[in-house]
Amino acid sequence: RWSALCDTFAQWPGGDSLEIGVDYAEAHLEGWPDELRRAPRWLTNALVEALNHPRTTAIPDTPLWRLMRTLPMTRYRLGNDAASVLAHWDQIPSLLDLDLSHNLLKADGVAVLLDTGRFNALQHLRLRDNPLGRQGAQALTRTLPKLRTLDLRQTRLIDAGLQALVRAPARRSL
Repeated sequence: RWSALCDTFAQWPGGDSLEIGVDYAEAHLEGWPDELRRAPRWLTNALVEALNHPRTTAIPDTPLWRLMRTLPMTRYRLGNDAASVLAHWDQIPSLLDLDLSHNLLKADGVAVLLDTGRFNALQHLRLRDNPLGRQGAQALTRTLPKLRTLDLRQTRLIDAGLQALVRAPARRSL
C-alpha cells in the first residue's frame, strides 16, 4: 500500500540507504497510476506549515517528495506569499496533479507559481474557490503545456477572463 510505503520511508534512518530505497521504489512505482502517488496528509501538513511560516519552519527535506505525483492542498488558506515560497521550492516534485482549491490565492499568486516553469508537467490543476478574477485567467494563459483539466469554478472569472483562456494556445489540450 502507498501509505505504508510513505510511512516506511518517513521512519527510515537517513543517509545513503534512504536514497537507495527511494531510488528502488521510484523505479518500481513507474507503473502505478499517478493518482495513487498522492502526498500523505502528514507530509502535506508539514509542507503547508512551512509555506505559511517560511522564516521559522523549513519544508521537510526528504527524498520522498520524488515519489509524489499528486499534491492535495485544499482548504489551507494559502495566499500569495505561500504560493511564492512553493514556486521557488528547490525540491518541488514532478507533480502531475495539484489541487489548490479553497485557498486565498489571487492572480499574483497563480502568476508566480506558473512563471517559474516548475509546474510545466501539470496535467490537472484545481483552483476552485480562489479569488482569481480576470488577471488570474490571464496568468493561466501563459504556460502549462500538458494541462488536461483545469477547475476554475467559483474563481470570480468574468467573460473577458474566460475569453482569454479560450483563445490561449494551451486550451487545445484541455
